Formats: sequence, structure tokens, C-alpha cells
Amino acid sequence: MAHVTILRPYGPLIRTRVLALLEKAGLPVDEQDIIPGGATDEQVIRAVRGRTTDVLVVPFHAHTDEAGNAVNGLDLAERLIEAVPRLAGVPIIMPASLAVLAGARLRIASAGTRSSSAYVRAATLLVDESELERPETLAAVVAHVRPSRGSKRPGIRE
Repeated sequence: MAHVTILRPYGPLIRTRVLALLEKAGLPVDEQDIIPGGATDEQVIRAVRGRTTDVLVVPFHAHTDEAGNAVNGLDLAERLIEAVPRLAGVPIIMPASLAVLAGARLRIASAGTRSSSAYVRAATLLVDESELERPETLAAVVAHVRPSRGSKRPGIRE
């Protein structure tokens, strides 16, 4: 079974929809695999460092942490890979609101100064949270976490 870790999830409404999508994709999540919202990047890194993780769910969710620092999912993914190199290439599912989706896609697609690293670009599937229930979203998640034959990306092997 895949070990899914959810980092700083959204509130109950979107969280319920994301968990339903993951369940349909064959990626069940236990409560102990959810690192609560408001956790600082350092707290998240410490929590992830000691656990087995096959898939990360990192909402884009731009907000402030308990210490008042501005945080978002792409920056957290970058910090995680720097701090825990074994996570490089672990599939990341990143729900994002329509309001931030274009900017997040631009950061993943470009190689500019605010762009994401090659690891994050290759590992991240941005998911429009307004489309969580669509069959195409489910298919994209399943394809993203199960690497194709010959892929060097870790993912989940059957």
C-alpha cells in the first residue's frame, strides 16, 4: 500500500473532496498521515523526515504559518527536497484554487527566477480544486502516481 502524506491541508470542505479523490485513486490516507495546517516549514520537514512517503499531497494554499511567515505549497516542496533529498521525484499532488492556478503553473513551467526546480517541476501535478470530482482528474492522479515502464521517477510500483 502507498504511504500518502498530506501537508498542511485545506479546511474541511476541500479536505473531504481531496480525501475522496485519493481514496478513488487507491491512495487511502490515515489521520496520522496528515500534518496539520499552520505548521511551519521546519515542523513539516521534521515530521516528514522520519516517515515513509510514496506520495505527497501539498496544497498550494498560500497563507501564513503559526510564526506569521508567508508560505505556499511550491516553496514548501522546494524546501522539502532540499532538506530530505530522498523525496526528489516522489509524486506531488498539489490542489490549487482557480485564483492561483495560472501563477502556480507558470512557476512550474518556466525556468525564471521564481520558477521551481527541475525535481519539483517533474514531480508536481497541479489539480484545479474545482475539478476534484471529474473523472479526468482521477485519471490524471492515477497516471501521475504510477510511473510508466522505464520511468526513472519513483512513484508507486504495482
